[in-house]
Amino acid sequence: MTPEQAQELLLRVSQLEERLNRYEKPDKYIFEKSVQILEGRNFQLGRTAGTQFGTDTDQKIGFFGATPVGPYNIPFPVAAADLYTALNRLGFVYHA
Repeated sequence: MTPEQAQELLLRVSQLEERLNRYEKPDKYIFEKSVQILEGRNFQLGRTAGTQFGTDTDQKIGFFGATPVGPYNIPFPVAAADLYTALNRLGFVYHA
């Protein structure tokens, strides 16, 4: 390997390290783009401590194209209409 090739290799390794360091932290991975899961792939979750989606009350989530929303306070006792509204806001049910 020539000195120029070695220098180019070192530069490319340095660039790759910088790129990986933007996305991989000691306690998490950071995604700056959408994540696409291929057909037939699944999420496997922990069985002891469990898994949370949304770890604070001001975070939002939506399913099946619904606009992401925060937690919905359902009055107790639960009425069917309130339950429907909560599920509809998340995108789990809709009125055709």
